[in-house]
Order: sequence, then C-alpha cells, then structure tokens
Amino acid sequence: MENVSFSKNSIYLELGGSAGIHSVNYEYFLRKTILTRVGFSVMPSEDYSYTFPIEGEKIYSFYSEMRSNNFFIPLTVSKLLGGVNSRSKIELGLGVVGKISSTATTDYYDNDEKEPEIFKDLAMLTSLTAILGYRYQPPVDGVSLGLSRLHYTTLLPICFGSVWFGLSLGYIF
Repeated sequence: MENVSFSKNSIYLELGGSAGIHSVNYEYFLRKTILTRVGFSVMPSEDYSYTFPIEGEKIYSFYSEMRSNNFFIPLTVSKLLGGVNSRSKIELGLGVVGKISSTATTDYYDNDEKEPEIFKDLAMLTSLTAILGYRYQPPVDGVSLGLSRLHYTTLLPICFGSVWFGLSLGYIF
C-alpha cells in the first residue's frame, strides 16, 4: 500500500462559529482525520445610557459610557469523517472558548458637585463548544472551505446554550 503524504497545517478566517462574529484560526492535524484548533477574535463594544435620578429635591441627568474589548480564544479538537483521501468531510468536534473582557465605565453628572467617575473591570469566562459541520478540503496543499459549520456554545456554570453557524475559508499547507 502506498503511503500518501498529507498537509498538517491550516489557517483560516471564520465568520460566525465558536468565537462569535469572526475569528482567525490555526489548525494542526495530528492525523489525517484528527485535528486541533486555536483561534483568536477581538470585538470592541460601546454602550451609553441616560438616567434622571432624584437626589433630595434636585433632579439631575446622569450619563454613563461603557467601552469594552472582548477577546475570544476557541480551543477545539475535531474528528473528520468521510474517507481519508476524500475532499468532502463531516466534522465533529468539542472544545472550550475562553472570553476575556476588559471594560471601562465613565459616569458623568450634569451638576458641578460631582466629578466624572471611572470604573475599570476585567472578567474571564469559559464556555463549552461543540462542532458539527461539512468541510471541503484537499488532502494536500490548497484552499479549504467549511460550509454550514454548526457550533453549539454553553456558558459555564449556567446551563443554557446558543447555536451559532459558521462559514470558514482558509488554506491548508
């Protein structure tokens, strides 16, 4: 039997998927059908709110501005089904997604008695993820396409989850 070589590295962009809106990912094939993945995504966000609290007999406006940077790091292991040298594969995988969130909140008051207050917070969260998807990839170097990759993510210790779809395009080398 002839020993066929295969490409062991893959890098790709994913829209949706385990890391949310988008991510850059690297995969390493331990075998032709077993692979590990590490990814990275950054999502900044802003939120503003106005309230009108009453203090004594004074009514004043209160404005809050919150800015966050959210970093997502998916780590997964997957099994590919569908023939060792086949280009079409079904992917089954499990893993974790780490989220690090850095938030700065500034509270402003409309009266001269109070200076703006700044609060900073750093939070870390881990969630489980499961992958079910279709992949089209060459057995050697070339373009790889992941279609309709279905990701299920649940936050720990809370026992509920959400389903995400992902589309990826990358290169195997």
